[in-house]
Amino acid sequence: MRAQSFKGEGITFAGGNFNFLSAAGKVVGVEALFWIAALIFLALIEPAKSTHFTLCPFSAMGIDFCPGCGLGRSVSYILHGEITNSLSLHPLGIFAIIVLTTRVISLIKINWSNYGKRFSTNARS
Repeated sequence: MRAQSFKGEGITFAGGNFNFLSAAGKVVGVEALFWIAALIFLALIEPAKSTHFTLCPFSAMGIDFCPGCGLGRSVSYILHGEITNSLSLHPLGIFAIIVLTTRVISLIKINWSNYGKRFSTNARS
């Protein structure tokens, strides 16, 4: 019997369908994937340019100082190796990277240890 593959469902193997994001979400966890993607995004953008899309209400009103945007740019500068620029934007940028890295590692450990275990909904088992 030949397995069929439909667009958007992932890679089809003889044993069934494999979707990378679904598998990564189960092994690593959705929250960990979110933080990893956010850190990769901050590593790829150019922090000196403020032309990226933002939902910041301060930026929309034309106010230059925003603690949240400053923290994001600070983390981006750290990931680009520019520590002095990072500290000038927000002094907690280094602390934010430490917290996010610790959170991602703990989420991966939790999800990895629970991966494959079945949780019973039966109260008598």
